[in-house]
Amino acid sequence: MTLMTRDDYIESLRRIKKRVFIMGQEVENLVDHPLVRPSLNACAMTYELARQPEHADPMLATSNLTGRTVNRFTHLHQSTADMVAKVKMLRLLGRMTGCCFQRCVGMDAFNAVDSVTYEMDRAAGTKYHPRFRRYLQHVQEHDLVVDGAMTDPKGDRRLRPSQQADPDLFAHIVERRSDGIVVRGAKLHQTGALNSHEILVMPTQTLSEEDRVIESLAVLPLANLSGDPQQEYFVDGMTEELISALAKVSALRVTSRTTAMRYKGSTKSLPEIAKELGVDAIVEGSVTRSGSQVKITAQLIDAAKDRHLWADSFQRDLKDVLALQGEVAKAIAGEVGVRLTPEERLRLTEKKTVNPEAYEAYLKGNHHLFRRTATDAQKSLEYFQQAVEKQPDYALAYAGIAEAYETAAGSAQGALPPMEAFPKAKAAAMRAVELDATLGEPHVSLAWSSFVFDRDWTTAENQFQRAIRLSPNYPTAHENYATFLSRMGRFDESLREARRAQELDPLSLSGNTMMGIHLGLARRDEEAIPWFRRVLAMDPSFLRAHFGLGLALVHRKRYDEAITELQKAVELSGGGAAQLGALGYAYAVANRRAEALEIAERLKQRSREHYVPPAMVATVFSGLGDKDQAMTWLEKAIEEHDPWLTGLKVDPMFDPLRSDPRFLDLMHRVGLN
Repeated sequence: MTLMTRDDYIESLRRIKKRVFIMGQEVENLVDHPLVRPSLNACAMTYELARQPEHADPMLATSNLTGRTVNRFTHLHQSTADMVAKVKMLRLLGRMTGCCFQRCVGMDAFNAVDSVTYEMDRAAGTKYHPRFRRYLQHVQEHDLVVDGAMTDPKGDRRLRPSQQADPDLFAHIVERRSDGIVVRGAKLHQTGALNSHEILVMPTQTLSEEDRVIESLAVLPLANLSGDPQQEYFVDGMTEELISALAKVSALRVTSRTTAMRYKGSTKSLPEIAKELGVDAIVEGSVTRSGSQVKITAQLIDAAKDRHLWADSFQRDLKDVLALQGEVAKAIAGEVGVRLTPEERLRLTEKKTVNPEAYEAYLKGNHHLFRRTATDAQKSLEYFQQAVEKQPDYALAYAGIAEAYETAAGSAQGALPPMEAFPKAKAAAMRAVELDATLGEPHVSLAWSSFVFDRDWTTAENQFQRAIRLSPNYPTAHENYATFLSRMGRFDESLREARRAQELDPLSLSGNTMMGIHLGLARRDEEAIPWFRRVLAMDPSFLRAHFGLGLALVHRKRYDEAITELQKAVELSGGGAAQLGALGYAYAVANRRAEALEIAERLKQRSREHYVPPAMVATVFSGLGDKDQAMTWLEKAIEEHDPWLTGLKVDPMFDPLRSDPRFLDLMHRVGLN
């Protein structure tokens, strides 16, 4: 960590590009505006003095979080001496600037929030304090100015926030995004916001139970009241579609289908389920199908009180089922009191119709796709293609085709080689976007193809961000974006996205496993290992968790345990090439060369008849120290657009090659230097 200079600070504000209006006019160059620059210069003095040795005391402090030297404005007071140093610092700055230097409230806010979150966690069993301290460590490491700001109710000051005529008269969340939340109604009393990198907003009053708002919910699997067990796929599909419709409401956090379906047939109470999922409300209900008629009965329950808030029934013809789902979702959103954006309102009220046969084929395709095996991916592809044959303008079915191709290419069995799968996936995703630009799912597929096949990092990131804007509650978008970020070496951002995916889908085996994998790529294996063990406690046969755990143990040089895990991964994958490659690498670094060479030969032989990821063959030779063979296979990986190449920059299995000029040249050619 390096403390910023005065000039560093000023330039950092230029890069933020805040949108600011002064006296009704938008300001293009905030930093040099004559009404802003004097106060900015005063704030810049806090950086200038901190760099001068004669003022190190009192301007600098030793962080109790990291042990490093930090600007005292970002420091948590630890002693009476700290408090005395703080007063000396303020007096010094007062003499040097002759005015307000903008950082006192932010410093006091850090100390207040640190204390309050500690007390909150102790009283309520929450985890705000460690999260706040991680945030403060980020502030210290980047030497940021953080403005302390307060909110209070506007409107009738005699009334509590929940009693105001308009919900915007008090601060509340209206949108959750990958980079944070969007709020309305915040009344901020800080001129210093213009000179700050970030704002720490605190409420001015305690909120009562009556002021609590529903910001998150889970839709439990709808019950099949059709009297026909063969309709389970249809009812499960209706559950999934209702979740998808609600998930497009940015102000709500909606638990994903994967987690929700784990409660099918559960005997747990609704408050228990809500506590496990960390949601405010539960939606439950049923589906009845009779001929061409579909009826959904839904009810909304306040999870904390196990109290019914709303119930209603909706019935439509099967061809109008998309409008039916939107109608139910809009009613639920209205009952929980969230504000829909104009775009969200339009999406939920569009009068779309669908060919009933196409819709059934689409639901069957989804039913198989969620199983994530090579066989099921192929089966789902057949159903999705049937859907578009029945209805050529069915955007969701094209999105399903794209995801099915990508799943087939990425499966352990390697059902399709990348050169065959990804161009088809990309074409289907582009067709889906042409038909319906509001869908987030095809943008995830476009992002993934751009990432792992085209190696077009800029397009990939733009597509991921577009997908998340359109579908903020779609966990796959956050999970795949986290994978992209970790491969780019942007680990803090990656873990933030992975945590968001895990919040949306807390019981997802994949999401929890990927959290461990991202930590492993960040060389934080001791933190990664518990994530893999947690997944295996939920499902001992989950392939990727054995794979990730094995690699984490290899990097900790716990070779015997690692090899046991990777052997299990090979067994579960049916001898998958990627799993064999990782096992070969483990044998190699454990000095079991004969076994490593045997696996390398098996993979070479197999590659003559079936697709084998060349990069995974290269990892075996990397572990063996055979750089020539490793580079030969990496060159082949470039030719074949091997998705495993995306790990070149960060994967420890490539560490033995990093000093080789040929490897550095290859990194440059794929844009990962």
